[in-house]
Amino acid sequence: MLSDGVPSLVELLRVIINILDPNERVHTDSTRLLALGILNTIFEVSGARIGDFPTLRGLVLDHGCKYLFQLARSDNPAILHLSLRTIATMFTGMRAHLKLQQELFLAFTLDRLAPPAAGKTPKLQSTP
Repeated sequence: MLSDGVPSLVELLRVIINILDPNERVHTDSTRLLALGILNTIFEVSGARIGDFPTLRGLVLDHGCKYLFQLARSDNPAILHLSLRTIATMFTGMRAHLKLQQELFLAFTLDRLAPPAAGKTPKLQSTP
């Protein structure tokens, strides 16, 4: 039964998500790429089932989305590509649980794509 192994899955998902933290300098980009690939596979295989377990869903909704969205701002093309792919796969598999995150990501994407208006800074970027 799947629910018997949930504590192990929670720990595994927690470790993978923590590797994605862009502020943690211990992990290299190649380590993050590996973690992104694993996370993308998790979402492809069982994204719809993750939402059925509050502890797994909480990891994804909180730190998972936070770190994925931060990596979507990366200057490294490989990190950028795989983080966007993982975000898309996550949204596909967990659509019912990620309404707010989808809205936030859409606003972020539109803000990044829009040309900057003269004298204005983009809304989602911090000013020095």
